[in-house]
Amino acid sequence: MPNKELRENPQLEAFHDSYGRFLLQRYGAFKGLTNEQKQWVELMISNAVIGTDMANHFDMLDKLQRAVVNKPNDATTSDGPYDTKSFLTYLLHAADISSQAKTPTLSSQWIPRIFSEFFSQGDLEHQEGLPISPLCHDRMTLPTDIHVAQSQIDFIKSLVRPTYDILGMINPWVVETLLPSIEANIEFIQMWTADQRLQMLS
Repeated sequence: MPNKELRENPQLEAFHDSYGRFLLQRYGAFKGLTNEQKQWVELMISNAVIGTDMANHFDMLDKLQRAVVNKPNDATTSDGPYDTKSFLTYLLHAADISSQAKTPTLSSQWIPRIFSEFFSQGDLEHQEGLPISPLCHDRMTLPTDIHVAQSQIDFIKSLVRPTYDILGMINPWVVETLLPSIEANIEFIQMWTADQRLQMLS
């Protein structure tokens, strides 16, 4: 497995990128490609995977929004203001945060799974003496399920919905299918939270 890239860029996305391309190579995904084609494909994969880092979120959002507003018909063409490579990165990032764009039946299953992963990551970071990532502080910062639920509402409103709002400006299917699910998830979590608070008072 290539380790040099990981030493230079130790973020989680770098691991996904490096190990993912290692597996693709190992199982023959690049078979039949010329060296030039392989390099191009690997570059596209790397850019897209590294782009899922939340540190890039608002910059990607702003660039695509400006591109769509200025040139709605060709914003994502190869010679448009938001090129194909950048758009592929945006789509993969949208997929990466898409748990709350699914129906409430599915999205509600993801919340405890995601936070279980977050809290486990926080424990490992603490053991290694590393700074603990946001939302990974176990029950110190999110002491109840209500706090967890509220964090998801904030996550949807500030990150997920704006991401898909812009995609909806490009593809009507997003408006017809995904945005209603996002709104339904906000309503579902709000209703669940209100019910939990009532139970605590009773």
